[in-house]
Amino acid sequence: MKKIPVIAVKICSRCMYASVLLILLHFCRRIFIAEKFIIPSYSMYPTLIPGDRILVSKLEYGARIYRSFDFSDHAALRCMRMPALGKISAGDILVFNQVHPYGDWSKIEFKINSVFCKRVLGAPGDTVSIADGVNFNNHYSGTIGLMQSQNSLQNVPDSLLINSNCFYAYPWTNGYNIKNLGPLYVPAKGDCVELDLWHCTLYAKPVEYETGLELTYSDGQAFLGTEPVSSYTFQDDWFYTVGDNCIDSQDSRYWGFVPGRHVIGVAKFILWCRDSNTNHRNAGRNFIKL
Repeated sequence: MKKIPVIAVKICSRCMYASVLLILLHFCRRIFIAEKFIIPSYSMYPTLIPGDRILVSKLEYGARIYRSFDFSDHAALRCMRMPALGKISAGDILVFNQVHPYGDWSKIEFKINSVFCKRVLGAPGDTVSIADGVNFNNHYSGTIGLMQSQNSLQNVPDSLLINSNCFYAYPWTNGYNIKNLGPLYVPAKGDCVELDLWHCTLYAKPVEYETGLELTYSDGQAFLGTEPVSSYTFQDDWFYTVGDNCIDSQDSRYWGFVPGRHVIGVAKFILWCRDSNTNHRNAGRNFIKL
């Protein structure tokens, strides 16, 4: 049998080690630094269109590390965060896991394989509102989202939105609708709120998600499960998000707040785009900063 030269064995070994190292670096980059996602819908149009491949940075909020791998329906999300190297602010484009079960906006639930992309209207500690279709944040003086889309929403007759079942907004009281709502305070981790009737209505879903207990209000008293409570301290950050295509976007106007533990990261670039209809690459959407 012909012997393989020693130098060839060494080269093969080095190539194998290099390949393993590259694979490890690839997965470490995806887990800890940044990951690519594909835009499936028009909810962020025209900023993002179906077929866009976006690069999502995990550094601003810290990469999410799972403590368990039970991703079946109704399983609780158990995770920890790497240290954050930045901050998520109003105007950022947030990528996060699904907030609610399909067709049920009455509760919050984690779905590992369902990912949404929306613009942050309110980060933890902000107060947000929408007035005549225009987005406002008490810590931000500029326009959040696309003013052209918000102006278009202003001009849509309320009757048309009502007939399309997309007019009324969370928390479905006070006459809130997608043109006029708020002010709503977006909770930050450690915030303590007094549990009056309004706060029980506004924060029932976040409190239930954090504790697993139902928050109710009866005869002037708040109850967490069966225990009377007067206040609640949030265990997680929360976000309020909207789509740039504000006439046709399922977002916080309907679901309410997004749990910080659902956050994957912040979209930074459109890497490239493959048109979802023609399957051809769109040369005009290569490496666009968001």
